[in-house]
Amino acid sequence: SCLVGSEMCIRDSCICYQEDFWGTKVEEDGSVTFTMEAPKAETVEVSGFGGTLGTEKIALEKQANGLFSKNVKGILPGFHYHRWFVDGVQVTNPHAPFAYGCFGANNFFEMPREGQDFWYLKDVPHGDVQIHSYVSTQNDHIKKCYVYLPPSYRENIDQKYPVMYIQHGVGEDETSWLWNGKLNFIMDNLIAEGKCKGMIVVMCSGYAFRDDEEAVFFPGDFGRELTEDVIPYMEHTFRVKKGRMHRAMAGLSLGSAQATQIVSRFQNLFGAITIYPFIEDYSASDTTPASIFLHRSKYELLQGEAVPEEIRKDSIQEIIFRNGYSKDSKAIKARCRLRIGEGKSEWGAEPCLLYTSDAADD
Repeated sequence: SCLVGSEMCIRDSCICYQEDFWGTKVEEDGSVTFTMEAPKAETVEVSGFGGTLGTEKIALEKQANGLFSKNVKGILPGFHYHRWFVDGVQVTNPHAPFAYGCFGANNFFEMPREGQDFWYLKDVPHGDVQIHSYVSTQNDHIKKCYVYLPPSYRENIDQKYPVMYIQHGVGEDETSWLWNGKLNFIMDNLIAEGKCKGMIVVMCSGYAFRDDEEAVFFPGDFGRELTEDVIPYMEHTFRVKKGRMHRAMAGLSLGSAQATQIVSRFQNLFGAITIYPFIEDYSASDTTPASIFLHRSKYELLQGEAVPEEIRKDSIQEIIFRNGYSKDSKAIKARCRLRIGEGKSEWGAEPCLLYTSDAADD
């Protein structure tokens, strides 16, 4: 007989299923059980990449069946990248979920926050997520972008929609707002609850290096790629409302710096911006766009020529005021609307960007 599970095996010339185990499992009591199969190993350890999970290695205990396992309590809510070490060698665990982050495919798990379910998969009408290709005129690369279409898009064939362009954090890519940020679930739920009007959301990779330029930390001139390649492609391919008041931009971490630069450079193209996380204090001295996404931290590599001169010498406060914003992040001004989030660059909080975003109101 065969046990129903997630692992397929061949037994007595038949294909059957057997019970499998979870590499990372969040238990009912809020603890996490880490498990890896390594029958010939002497040691198996797990650690975070930093953030609230930390980087200290946790030693798993060897079981009689060749599995190493450890139950850990006290892990804070949020999205946690983590890595595994078998006899000191870093590996990935095929029994744990994967996402692209920290410049590679890494395991992750999610610790839910009590009373917070706006990013869950629910029984509501669901929009479509499509993958599209375009050619970047910045470097001639063929790039992918993910496009969220609201549930009504396929039904109301004469309706046009506003568009929000949303950017990922450092070390991530165009897949991150889906796999890590649950953007499609958040949008579905907001629309179903009447908290958000239907809109198209575009997720691109923010790296636009040219072959002949130094690969500094700030990823090339994505602003021109977005305005010259992506936006025209979207307006040619989809039923979109044109004009700046029907076009918004948003970003987290590195994406918040890119969103701020792009909106300040192309003021005639965008009517709303949401950035998260952001600076804690407008009067702080390190408020150049180069340090936005590091949450008031300094990173000297970002002070290089990749940051346009006219942007680099202005403080973010001056950029905001020049665009017609105000220190009141909820204020609606004639030229553009700004929403500033608070917190650290961790996915556990960043889905709130969509949930609380003014940019998601039109």
